[in-house]
Amino acid sequence: MNLLNSIVAISAIILTVSLQPAFAESNPSLAQESYLNLPEDETQAPLTEQLDAELSFSLTGRRYDDAIVNSRWGRAAIGIDLKKRFTSYLSGRLAIEQRFTSGAASNYYTVTDGGASPGGTLIDEAALTLDGTDYFKASAGIVSVGLNPVYSMMNSQSWLAGKMQSDMKLGDHILTLFAAQATPSSGGVSNRTVDDGTLPLFTQGTVLAEINPVESVKFRAAYTSYVFTDPSSRTAEDSKFNGSTVLGNGPYIFAYDYKGAEVAADVQFTLFLDDKLIFKVAQIRNDKAPEKMNQGEIWKAEYQKKFNRYEVAAAIGGFRIESDAIPSSYGVEMMGFSNRVGHSTTVRVRIPKQNLGFMIGHANANVLNKAATASGTQADREVYTIKTELTYDLF
Repeated sequence: MNLLNSIVAISAIILTVSLQPAFAESNPSLAQESYLNLPEDETQAPLTEQLDAELSFSLTGRRYDDAIVNSRWGRAAIGIDLKKRFTSYLSGRLAIEQRFTSGAASNYYTVTDGGASPGGTLIDEAALTLDGTDYFKASAGIVSVGLNPVYSMMNSQSWLAGKMQSDMKLGDHILTLFAAQATPSSGGVSNRTVDDGTLPLFTQGTVLAEINPVESVKFRAAYTSYVFTDPSSRTAEDSKFNGSTVLGNGPYIFAYDYKGAEVAADVQFTLFLDDKLIFKVAQIRNDKAPEKMNQGEIWKAEYQKKFNRYEVAAAIGGFRIESDAIPSSYGVEMMGFSNRVGHSTTVRVRIPKQNLGFMIGHANANVLNKAATASGTQADREVYTIKTELTYDLF
């Protein structure tokens, strides 16, 4: 039995362990943090907190080393995140980031890295959320949309979209349903546009189950079905250089459609002194591409430790992503997008009192299939990343 069948079987067991359904509080949304994919805190603000504003500053450096290109760039970013509750059932969020990039910003290895241009404004979110009950939430506008919420080979993207989430409690377990539809752009809605006269669509539906057999153990498994409808030629152009099989000389089109499923599971153990040990695994399959070009697997082991004044999270992982498992320009940068195999290591340090964080990461992302069409613009690669981030609560 392969990894896909195993995870689906585990998920089916979880969904049948309880006979008494009731409603539950919300789970984290589809948004996932970069690099470590730590759970996102989405506790609803009290009604007395009418406006929440957070200012952030970050510095990021990245270097790609391979036989085709030796690319180095640095980026400074200033962001503001505004959240306002209008009524007991309606809230809004506006998150904008201004970026200043230097180095090989025009190189195709960095163009798809979230739109690494010399300077630009990126809209992370501009949306309204209906959340008047504990068991239903819906958002519309520019929102973060991704594939599997537990663990994924595709980065979350800020797209013009609508998404819904429903949470139910089955005894001591939680069942969450997600649905989203978005108009994809290449690299985010604020820096690249879709083709004139077309309407590319991304549609996904997810079933997520969470079980807590004992207080110190949490297990989650999720199944996501997805389809990309008429992805733009700009997306194909970006993906051409990062692993996908693409046809044409401009405008470009993908050689294969993208429709399939991604399944993922993780287990979290709470140890002595509130340390946490987390294991994650995911597999994706694109049913529209040929065998040996349409699958991907990733895994990660992570240890989180809290000290008196700071927190440390260290992770190691591995990945094997075939050329047409995903549109490569939407893939995770440290995994080399697609048609790659390798390992990654990340260390993250956070100082909560000063709202200060540091991250360093390294990955070797070698070409998986050197006979594939996509390999013509790829070479074995080392990726180095370092980042510092400071956040400040304005109120």
